[in-house]
Parts: sequence; C-alpha cells; structure tokens
Amino acid sequence: GREPPRATRRLAWYNSNMSSRDSRIVASDVVSSRMVGRLHLPARAGRYPGIVVLGGSGGGLNWSAEVATELARNGYAALALAYFGLPSLPKTLMNIELEYFEAAFDWLGRQSSVSSPRLALVGGSRGGELALQLGATFSAVSLVICYAPSSVRWGPVGGLSTMGKPAWKWR
Repeated sequence: GREPPRATRRLAWYNSNMSSRDSRIVASDVVSSRMVGRLHLPARAGRYPGIVVLGGSGGGLNWSAEVATELARNGYAALALAYFGLPSLPKTLMNIELEYFEAAFDWLGRQSSVSSPRLALVGGSRGGELALQLGATFSAVSLVICYAPSSVRWGPVGGLSTMGKPAWKWR
C-alpha cells in the first residue's frame, strides 16, 4: 500500500528524537495501510523472538518505542505498534479494532528476523489491558507481559460523550 505522508513525517520526528540511534540495534519504520509502528532489531543478523509492544492511553509510539529499543538491545525483535493518536490511525482510544493487531501479528511473524510466528506482547497501562485482551483472543500470542494493567476492560477515554461506546471492538 501507499504510505500516508503525514504518518511518515511523524515517524521521522520519532526517529530523530528517540534514543534508538544506537549501533547495537537497527530500527525501521513500518507505515502502511494496515499498521503504523517501528521495528527494532539487534544489529547482528539473526532470528530473534518476536515481541509486540503496546503503549497506553497516551497513544502514538513514545513509551512503546523506548521499550522496544531496550528489548532489541537484549536480543529481541520488538515491534512498537501504534494503535491511535497518529495520522492514518484513530484519533482517540475508541472503537479500536482487534483485527488491526491480528494483521500486525501476522506481519511480524512472517519477518525473516523473527524466529517463530508465536509472539509475546508487552503492554503498559491501557496497553496492558489491551495485551490481556489480545492474549485471550489470538493464538499467535504465547506470552503476555503487562505493566500496570487493569483487571477489567474500560471504555474509551473522553468523558460523557463516549459513555456506552467501546474502547476495543472485535468483528
């Protein structure tokens, strides 16, 4: 698919401002009609366990890119995956389709640098809530690691106008 120019420019900002400029890792943008993220790999060629990193209610890639950088430094193929808050993605944490993550799992599992189609998830806060939901839904997920998750699924962030609407939706 064709790359959305605004998302590409926004990811270029992340490239110049993140601490991932490190000779021990290689980071590359993944911007398509199906997903927006950054793949972080150890600089040494090889096949590594795959991990998808999901940030919380702040959206974008800030937290997830930092965590993915550290994971790559320690021998993992880590995809920092944005799911709202960047161009070509939903603006807010509302009606996020779980199929989006299924496509990302499929893509990451097919990369030559990933040792298995079975993946781990790391999620923080609302990303932890999401990681638990995805782990319970998709067989491609073999491990879930959460930082400060909720024990329940919350609705969207946004006040009274979002009452009764879902944060996550499936089919």
